[in-house]
This record gives sequence, C-alpha cells and structure tokens, in this order.
Amino acid sequence: MNGGIPRIDTAEQGGLGDCWVLASFLGFQASEKGREGLAKMITPSAGGGYDVKFGSNCKPFHVDKVYGEGARFAGNQGAISILESAYSQTGGGAAAYLMCVGGFAFMSQQIITGGESEHHLVASPGNKVRDQVTQDHEKTNALIAEGRSVVLGTMKDMTFTTDVMRNGSLSRDETVKTLGMHQYAVTKATPDGVWVVNPWGPGNPADRGGEIWIPKEQINHSFSDIAISAPISTAFERQC
Repeated sequence: MNGGIPRIDTAEQGGLGDCWVLASFLGFQASEKGREGLAKMITPSAGGGYDVKFGSNCKPFHVDKVYGEGARFAGNQGAISILESAYSQTGGGAAAYLMCVGGFAFMSQQIITGGESEHHLVASPGNKVRDQVTQDHEKTNALIAEGRSVVLGTMKDMTFTTDVMRNGSLSRDETVKTLGMHQYAVTKATPDGVWVVNPWGPGNPADRGGEIWIPKEQINHSFSDIAISAPISTAFERQC
C-alpha cells in the first residue's frame, strides 16, 4: 500500500458518501505543514497495519484494512485510505460510518485536530463567507499555510462557466457544477475569488476534477458556509 501524500487534485472520494471528511483532509493537504501533519498521524504498527492518532483521541485507531470502495490518491489506496478508515472508528463505528448519513466539515476538522473550528454561514452579517476568501484573502492563505483546513459547503446544485486547473494546465470557460450538500477544500484565496477542489476527483461528472476557480460573484450562489480548522499541529499538543 502506497503511504505517500500525493498532489491534492489526484484525490478521489470513491463510493462512500463522506465528502465532509475527505474535504477536511484535502484542506490540510493544501499546505506543506498540513501534509506533514497528516503523514505524522500515521505510524506502521509492529503487528502489521497502521496506527492513526487524531487530536481528539488519546489512543490511536488501528487500521489493518481499508475500504475497497473508499478514497484513493492517484488511483492508489494509500495514506488517504488509511486516514479515512481510521476516521470511521471515531464516531459510531465503521458500520455507522458506512451508512453515510453525512456531516459538516467543521465536525470532522475538530476530530482530526482536537481543536475548535470556526464555522460561518453565508447568511452571517457582512457576507462572512465571501469576505473571508476575498477581502480577507491574505489572512485565509496564511491560515492555510500554517496548516489549517479551509472548507466551503453547499446547499444546492449550481451550474456556471469558469476556469479549471488540471495537471498544471489552465482550461478556460468550462461549464461546471458545484454540487448540493457537498464540501469543497479551498487551495487558495484571492481578492477576485477562490480556488477549490472537489473530493470526487479526476473525471467526475460535475467538473472533471482539478482546481476549480470560483469568481467572487459566484461564491454566495454556490456556497452556504465556511469551516476553518485549528492548525494541524494542535493534534500533537494534547496531553492525555
């Protein structure tokens, strides 16, 4: 099993409805500190398999088998699959997780780091979501760089024309869809909009994968809330 943390836009959610979890992991993966933190959470077990330590739990979760239809990076079941399998043990157990009842990114972020996440709705006074990723774009990028996961959530499907970055190549004026009741990891914020990644990954029917450009005027149409995690370093500071 390949245990590396590859490029963010090669992630594929697979057959489980756990976008809120995968988007949180991808949000951490958007920075060097985040990638280092995710890798640090996984250690080989002496008896085989892996042990995964999240910030919200004193004891690690043992993983000796990942979900066959679960998450992948670049087509391989590796670090993201191990993290997903470990996360499934944090709540009602693997059986409950497989029911895929859904959730919000701020919930999974808090389990991963053990720290509090910020959570703001589009309806918040002053257009908090749009302002966070445009007017406050430098702050948002600094938060990502220090190893925080920033995730945008949706309420309904929205189809529009935009640019998409795939494998370092920019494709302009593509018709894409942001999916309802879904979560997207933020990779970079600018004064004019934000770049996001859909956990569904390469070739998906909504946007075919890659980093998707969301213009400023589209943000409040496509997204309903924003979740900003504690730094991933918080996961290693807990004294049990």
